[in-house]
Amino acid sequence: MWLNKIRVLVKTRKQIGKNTAINGSNNSIHGSNNSIYGSNNAIYGSNNAIYGSNNAINGINRAINGINNAINGINRAINGINNGINSAISGISSVIKGINSAINGINNAINGINSAINGINNAINGINNAINGINSAISGISSVINGIINEILLMPLMPFVASKMQHF
Repeated sequence: MWLNKIRVLVKTRKQIGKNTAINGSNNSIHGSNNSIYGSNNAIYGSNNAIYGSNNAINGINRAINGINNAINGINRAINGINNGINSAISGISSVIKGINSAINGINNAINGINSAINGINNAINGINNAINGINSAISGISSVINGIINEILLMPLMPFVASKMQHF
């Protein structure tokens, strides 16, 4: 009996050892499965990190595109301002050219008036010269007439005057 009890105890102990080994194997399998699940979770986490990184990169690219669009907008605004300034400068230049043309027109008008005054003065001088010429002509005609009159009146006295002149 005693031996039977020992035998039962040994069998029980063997069975407990087997059960413990089986439980240990099962625990090892569960640990391996948990390791696999952990690895899978790590892979999913890595994939999520990659997706997050890709999303971050896409966000950065969108931000860069937004900055580029803003810079392009600023450049367009600057070009618009430059075009406005150039148009204003062109307008001012046109006004200045118009003022210069007006000043030149006034100068030309003044020169024309001066030329007209000079022409009038020349005409007056010409009239005066003509009057002087007429006066000279009248004086010449008068001298001719006086000479003729003197010739007519003094002809009879000429031999007398000629004889008197010989004494000088």
